[in-house]
Amino acid sequence: MKTGLRPAAAAAATALLLLISSGCYDIVELDTISIVTGVGIDRDEKPGLIRLTVQVGKAETVGGGGETGKEISEKAYLVLDATDRSIVGALDSLRQDNSRTLFLHHNQLIIFGESHAKDGIADDIDALMRYHQSHMNVYMLVAEGNAREVLDTEMELEKIPSVGIDRMIKNKMEISKVYSVSLLELVSKLIDKSSAAAVPIIKSIKEKDLSRLSMQGLAVFKNGRMVGKLSENQTNGYAWMLGEIKSGSLKVNTGKDSAELNIRACESKVKAVFDKNGMPKIQVDINGRFIVEQLIGFEGQPLEEVIGLLNKVAADTVKQVVLSCFKQTQRLNADIFGFGSHIHKYHSRKWKALEGRWEQIYPSLELALNIQTEILGTGKISISPKTA
Repeated sequence: MKTGLRPAAAAAATALLLLISSGCYDIVELDTISIVTGVGIDRDEKPGLIRLTVQVGKAETVGGGGETGKEISEKAYLVLDATDRSIVGALDSLRQDNSRTLFLHHNQLIIFGESHAKDGIADDIDALMRYHQSHMNVYMLVAEGNAREVLDTEMELEKIPSVGIDRMIKNKMEISKVYSVSLLELVSKLIDKSSAAAVPIIKSIKEKDLSRLSMQGLAVFKNGRMVGKLSENQTNGYAWMLGEIKSGSLKVNTGKDSAELNIRACESKVKAVFDKNGMPKIQVDINGRFIVEQLIGFEGQPLEEVIGLLNKVAADTVKQVVLSCFKQTQRLNADIFGFGSHIHKYHSRKWKALEGRWEQIYPSLELALNIQTEILGTGKISISPKTA
């Protein structure tokens, strides 16, 4: 049985073609390079140092090698690390201590360890933006714990963890784009002094003798430093506020009965209004449309009555998660929604008077929500043995 790793083999072949066609190097052999698929940055135990971790596919795995009829039980990847005061210094150490040239053009993700993220990532971002092998669409993540542990967590269905994480992100993106943040998007948020950034959190979960990876919640960054987190519920509120939910389910509860609603569409519209003193209030209109996936309870109630009740409860549920998220950002004093940028764009004259005070204004900023919901259908059936 062949044990070649298709994603890594494809990446290697693509890398080779790009190198040959680009003319960057005269001759490049695959057996002289290590293709990096994931990068982790952690705080080292020694003060002032970082630990840089790179994940690379093994040469025999990339090439699809292996003896016929035999399983290869060892890992299909290597995790290499080095410590230094900077990313560039750590990369230089890795180059000097390894027989192959690190090739980062096809790196898929960069993970910051939580402790390091709280120390600040501004210097790292500067280095990543300047480094000649960086690309701007690489995914950014924060590890709950340390990044090295995440990169060294084996996945049951993927031979190389970073390939699996890439697919996890893409699956999450089917629900909402907020689960995907590129280097370029993170930089654009960090350089906007009135805005804050939110980056997906990934963690390694140990269950008995096995470990698995999970993506839940967002890390909030302000001035290049992680200042707090959003729970998964608050992350959903963030997505609703931005109008960035494409699918998934909304659980609603009437107190006695409950239902699962499939999200079919979401839109939001932001508007800033000002009082006589020029102080802003943010108005957000959110529209959600749903299909009924499951009814739990509601025995004997007319379907029309159930639909009307579900519309009301769905609007209340969306409002709760949005307000929970907004209040958390106010506690962190981190405008991840870009309300300040909105005022700057559409009310530039008023923004001149607010810009220097936005740090004082945002924690008490008033938010007015107008949430409209619509049940588009009841799934494959229009009647139910539960309802009259």
